[in-house]
Amino acid sequence: MVQILATADWQIGMKAASVADAAARVRKARIEAAGEVVKLANRLQPDALILAGDTFEDNQVPDRLAQKVIEILRLSQVPVYILPGNHDPWGHDSILRRLENRLPSHVHLLKEPGPVPLPDAHATLLPCPVTSRRSRQDPTEAIPPRTPEQGVRIGVAHGSLKIEGKYQDDDFPIPLDAPKRRDLDFLILGHWHSYYPYPSTEAPTILYPGTHEQTKFAEKKAGQASLLQIEPNEPVKIDIFPTGTLRWKKIAAPIEQAGDLERLERQLRGLPTPEKTLVSIELAGATSLALLESLRHFREEVAPELGFLHLRFEGEIKEEATPEELEAMAKSPLLGRIVSDLQADLELGGPKAEVARQALRTLWSIKEKLSCGSGR
Repeated sequence: MVQILATADWQIGMKAASVADAAARVRKARIEAAGEVVKLANRLQPDALILAGDTFEDNQVPDRLAQKVIEILRLSQVPVYILPGNHDPWGHDSILRRLENRLPSHVHLLKEPGPVPLPDAHATLLPCPVTSRRSRQDPTEAIPPRTPEQGVRIGVAHGSLKIEGKYQDDDFPIPLDAPKRRDLDFLILGHWHSYYPYPSTEAPTILYPGTHEQTKFAEKKAGQASLLQIEPNEPVKIDIFPTGTLRWKKIAAPIEQAGDLERLERQLRGLPTPEKTLVSIELAGATSLALLESLRHFREEVAPELGFLHLRFEGEIKEEATPEELEAMAKSPLLGRIVSDLQADLELGGPKAEVARQALRTLWSIKEKLSCGSGR
């Protein structure tokens, strides 16, 4: 049996612009999670630790940051194999080329296609190094035919499986039957950040182990590494181990009544380690002006005090003034005439109606402030 610890898409040095307020912490977490992968390898003692591409965000990552990765990999007690990916492709300006002479003896660059025997296992790696940012060519075409001494054949590539709707023609397309075409016992892929075994969890022949630290909210089963147990003519067994140090939480939040907002607040307050948690709240629904004002207060004053590393609100709430709210505003000597005109615009519909809704929202806020100021 051959045991491989597989990971990919570390993308050390990524900008994390989508969570700009937490970007520095997110970048730091990717280094910390790399250390967790090596600790895991030392505990499990597989035959190899494989990084299936995009170890670095690009070839311009500064040397001081790259050196941190070298020092982490130096601590590995098992052989490490690094494949160039489309973010750090092999070439004259490759960051991996800059680091090549500084790597410890047990860390190997899979910079050329061709068989790479694993020293303590009857197995061979068949790497497909990437040399460009994009390509229409199937990278597994570089895999040579089987020879008797190779034992278990494990392909290592970086690209997109040709699943309809999940790939582009110039994004290193890989056929779904690549293991059969290339006579492989298994194929390890990088490029997709979410864990994805194919064609099934029960009998996979291909695996995206996913990134070691989640990159964005849309990713599923990210922030982990996968231990593969490969035996000829047997289904490959995969065990998943968490390596991520941050939590990314996406919350669907329909807001239509006061209880919904209270429920959201309870849910947020119940999340552990807010200082290590990034939260995206997807708002939806239709609500009254009063509840919309409560939501504004929650977003601007309550939520920031909960201590989350990153908290964003997305989506849209449609507001409709209730008859009671319109009546309350109409009673105001200052607002009554304006509210009457805005009601007329609402009834007409069209572009004026949307402007009227926004204006009523503003007037409700003014009315509430006037009420507070008068002690009512």
